[in-house]
Amino acid sequence: MLFVREDKNGVIFKVWISFKAKKNQLTGLWADALHIKVAALPVEGKANETCCSFLAQKLGVPKSSVKIISGARSREKLIKITGANQQQILDLLK
Repeated sequence: MLFVREDKNGVIFKVWISFKAKKNQLTGLWADALHIKVAALPVEGKANETCCSFLAQKLGVPKSSVKIISGARSREKLIKITGANQQQILDLLK
């Protein structure tokens, strides 16, 4: 079951990142997190930037609305997206 929590400003959820993929893609769930594969390496924040850009594109929100609030140096991250709702995140799994 995906960890996702909605508040008045947006939605917070978990992601699990895999690196060095052939392309950026959402592959489903990894425990209680969205599993995202990114083509970037985890060097100098490039994988984090790619993850945020990818999620912004998938959800149709500005990149500035997507923030990593926990786990910037880990594969498991907490992401907050301002202006999004819980249903939009759940729809990513379809």
